[in-house]
Amino acid sequence: IPDEAYFHTVLASARELRLFNDDLRYTDWSKGGSHPKILMMSDLPPLRRSSAHFARKFDGKADSGILDELDKMVL
Repeated sequence: IPDEAYFHTVLASARELRLFNDDLRYTDWSKGGSHPKILMMSDLPPLRRSSAHFARKFDGKADSGILDELDKMVL
């Protein structure tokens, strides 16, 4: 068993714990396929409305504006 899987296995097996299965990551699978959609400026409003702490997937060459706006939000 890999080291990084040990604690997850132990915690998930503990009957007295209730785990919350949410990685708090915003991902848009609306395009279908095996990869999530690249997030653009048009995705900023739903991203802001979400309760996610993280997001994927960005491409600075496709749209660097969303990265600039996210920097403004957290800095």
